[in-house]
Amino acid sequence: MSIMALRAYKCGLPFGPNKNNALLIRDIHRKQHEYYNNLVSIERARRQYFSSLRDQQIPASSVDQLVEDVRLSEEKLKALEEKAAEERVLTRKRTNDTASSKSIKDARRKLKKAKDALRAAKKAVAVPKSQQEELNARANALVKSAREHCGVFWGSYLLVENACDAAFKTTKGLPSYARWRDKKKHTIGVQIQKGKNGAIADIMTGKNSFIKMVKVPRTLKSGKTTDDEYELSLRIGSTDARKPVWASFKMKGHRLLTRLRRRSR
Repeated sequence: MSIMALRAYKCGLPFGPNKNNALLIRDIHRKQHEYYNNLVSIERARRQYFSSLRDQQIPASSVDQLVEDVRLSEEKLKALEEKAAEERVLTRKRTNDTASSKSIKDARRKLKKAKDALRAAKKAVAVPKSQQEELNARANALVKSAREHCGVFWGSYLLVENACDAAFKTTKGLPSYARWRDKKKHTIGVQIQKGKNGAIADIMTGKNSFIKMVKVPRTLKSGKTTDDEYELSLRIGSTDARKPVWASFKMKGHRLLTRLRRRSR
């Protein structure tokens, strides 16, 4: 495990979780995945509703011609693609001839240009600030409700929310849902609070209520003992009595843990 003076720390655990909490970890990853897609659903609905609000502000006469240009471009492209498909069947070729390919590329370019013009015309219309604030408030309330019912402890759901924020910022249209993949690298996280609870001594002696890293002495074949192995325990939930639920991992340490910031994962 490598620890540097960064805001977030990340460690790989080659030994994997102990058998007694392997299924629990998998359940947490599943819930993280479901929570991510729930946030995607909320953001998609927010963007779709915002688009409808903007469309209501646009005079129909100002975009009629642009809409018609898009429709005609789509029809022309579809006709060219159908004709090219028929020619491939007749000639038993897998690719289009040069003339057909050029015509299809030109049609696609014109369609893109028509859609870009329509999109720009819509973006030029402003939605009233009061409607935007109301929409964002409703979306935030849905996010808060989804967070409360996701079944993921706060250190791990923050990772999901950060991933969503990064994806939403780079997505122009509607964000995509994530697929579940068993072989994908999954992550759980712990939020370490400032103050006494973040003291290194508490973490190394098992007194911290969110993360524990306790040395596990082992005896070598030579008879000597070594203390380079640890049992890392991360809090992944709470019982009904607000007692911690731990996920434990075996790990090797090669550098002293001397400083922590706010998050470990």
